[in-house]
Amino acid sequence: MPELPEVEHVRATLLPLLRGVRIARATLARTDIIERIDDAGTVLRSKRARAAQALQPPTPRELLQGSTIRTIERVGKQLCIGAGEDEPVLGVHLGMSGQLFVVPHGAASPVRPFASGIEHVHARWQLEHADGSPAGELRFRDPRRFGALSLMPSPRAMRAWLHAHLGPDALQVSGERLHERLKSSTRCIKAALLDQRVVAGVGNIYADEALFLAGLHPLARCDRLSAAAMDVLTTQLRALLVRAVGAGGSTVRDYVDATGRPGEAQLLHAVYGRGTQPCLRCGTPLKQATIAQRTSVWCPRCQTRRA
Repeated sequence: MPELPEVEHVRATLLPLLRGVRIARATLARTDIIERIDDAGTVLRSKRARAAQALQPPTPRELLQGSTIRTIERVGKQLCIGAGEDEPVLGVHLGMSGQLFVVPHGAASPVRPFASGIEHVHARWQLEHADGSPAGELRFRDPRRFGALSLMPSPRAMRAWLHAHLGPDALQVSGERLHERLKSSTRCIKAALLDQRVVAGVGNIYADEALFLAGLHPLARCDRLSAAAMDVLTTQLRALLVRAVGAGGSTVRDYVDATGRPGEAQLLHAVYGRGTQPCLRCGTPLKQATIAQRTSVWCPRCQTRRA
C-alpha cells in the first residue's frame, strides 16, 4: 500500500495543482530516502542496499529547485515529476505509508497528523506561480520509511530505469503478454502478481481481488495456467484497477490523495482483509494464509481454478 490505483489518483490530483508551478526552494530532511540514477538508468546508490556507496548530498537542481513542473507520469507504483527534456526528473515511491500532498498557501495542512503526533515530513518543496506569488508547499512524508525519492538526470534516464526494473503497467498488460512471461515459471500466481518485474503496479490488495474475480486459486502454478486463464485474469485486473482509480483508491490506513482526501475503493473489496468472513458471493468462510510472505485471502469455493 499504496498500489497502482492510489498512486494514479495521487498523480491525477497533483497534476492540476503543480503543472506550470515553479519550485522556489527544495528542502530535504533525510538523505537516507534518496536513490541516485545515472544517464543509462543504472542505480548508482540505492537506499535499499546495505553496502550502498556513500551518497553525495543532492543538489538543489536534482530536487527540481528552480524548475517549473511540466509533467507528472506514473508507471506501476512509481511517480515521476519532470520539468522538460533537458531537466532532471524526480521519482517518488510512496512505499507502504508514504504521502505526497500539497498544502495551499496560507492554509493548514489538509492531512491529519499521524497517531504518533510526529509529522515525519522528509522533504518539502516551496511552490510559486508564474507571477512569483506563493502557491503553497508540496510535502513528502513517510513514517515507516519504505518510500524513496529517486534522482534522475533526464527523462531519458527515467525511461531507461523504468524499462530495466519494471514489467508492463497493470492497466495495459494483456493476457497474452502475461502468459508469455510466466508460462515457464513454477511460482504460484499470487507471487508472480506481486513481482513488479512481471507486472507493475499490483500489490497485495489488488492481487487478492483480481484472483477472486478471475476464480483463480492464489497457489495455482503459473506454468499450469492456460492462455485463456491469463486472459480472464488480466481482463478482470484491468477493470478492477479502473474501478479503484475511479473510487479514489483504497484507504486502509494512511493513504490520502494530493488534497488530503481518503479513497473509497476499500468499500468495493470482496476478499482483501476479510479472512474467515463469509464470501460475499457464496457465503463460504474465506480462507487466509501467508503466500509470498503476504497475508492472502481467497474463497475455497469460488476460487478453485488451478489450470
